[in-house]
Amino acid sequence: MGVKSEAIADWRRKNKYLLKVEAGVLVSVTRVHKPPRLFAKYAPYWMGIIDLKRGRKIMGRGVGQVVTVEGQKPKIGDRVTATRRILYADGDNGVIHYGIKWVVQK
Repeated sequence: MGVKSEAIADWRRKNKYLLKVEAGVLVSVTRVHKPPRLFAKYAPYWMGIIDLKRGRKIMGRGVGQVVTVEGQKPKIGDRVTATRRILYADGDNGVIHYGIKWVVQK
């Protein structure tokens, strides 16, 4: 295993909890029309506050982008599941940044 592979494996061992899929319930939702410049090409998009299951909390609640079927509006009370998605890339040959987005379960 190369140095980079060992570093990635070490990070995954130390941060296992970050890699587990969470589920929760949408308790607040808003549509972002004027996001920060980095995310402008994705506007408009939905953001929400999510009550997490399994007793885990992130400052009491999780916050993140909510992904729906095209044209559907997420509603308070919708069940959501976390999924890892590409957030953005630093140019064509730059670092790809991954993060959590919340997918509405129908």
